[in-house]
Amino acid sequence: MFKDRPDLIFRHFPESTVAMMRSQAGRNVTDVVDLPDGYGLLIEYLELLAWASTSEQLIDKLSV
Repeated sequence: MFKDRPDLIFRHFPESTVAMMRSQAGRNVTDVVDLPDGYGLLIEYLELLAWASTSEQLIDKLSV
């Protein structure tokens, strides 16, 4: 769907109770959290960049 934006991940939640966030786009981010005992922890999460109620609306938002 985002062949011109290969860095983005598309997610669709058809059963979402929040209609405006049914279609989402973002990218995976990895952060290092330094703990007090000197160890580090890698945390990976999706950085949400845009959302919409339909995939067409999401594409329109990302095309700007």
